[in-house]
Amino acid sequence: MEIVPFKGWKRNVRLANGHVELVATLDVGPRIIHLAVPGGKNVMKNYPDEMGKTGERRWQIRGGHRLWFAPEDPVATYFPDNGPVGVVGLARGGVRLRPAPETPNGLQKEIDVCLDANAPRVRLVHRIQNTGRKSVQLALWALSVMAPGGTAIIGLPLLRKIL
Repeated sequence: MEIVPFKGWKRNVRLANGHVELVATLDVGPRIIHLAVPGGKNVMKNYPDEMGKTGERRWQIRGGHRLWFAPEDPVATYFPDNGPVGVVGLARGGVRLRPAPETPNGLQKEIDVCLDANAPRVRLVHRIQNTGRKSVQLALWALSVMAPGGTAIIGLPLLRKIL
């Protein structure tokens, strides 16, 4: 793990293992804004006019991968993720990304990013904690804005029949 500048942002976390490299923003987000073979082309879409900026009053698409939730709501779902993100190293070689709580929504998001030491494999764990005073019903999902012209293969666990 190293903290690097990237596309105008001063603080970003970079993970790499010789097979794949990724960059997640710490000045805004969290967003995984870059994913590539080392030195290769980014498979994530980036919106150049939104790179390197912070503190906007409204949500920005920016591109990359981010944590989302349903049902969609024009205010709660599009809460601006335009401020700083905390980063903590994990024992298994990854990082936990956590922005400030979304106080108006009573939600605290976080993403664990773990890079396999010997393969081009990234494992993401997404969490949303209810930090508010009222119960909330929502479903987590993650949104990845991919660059045009590429192919993404996403492995999903097998569903097991529950009786």
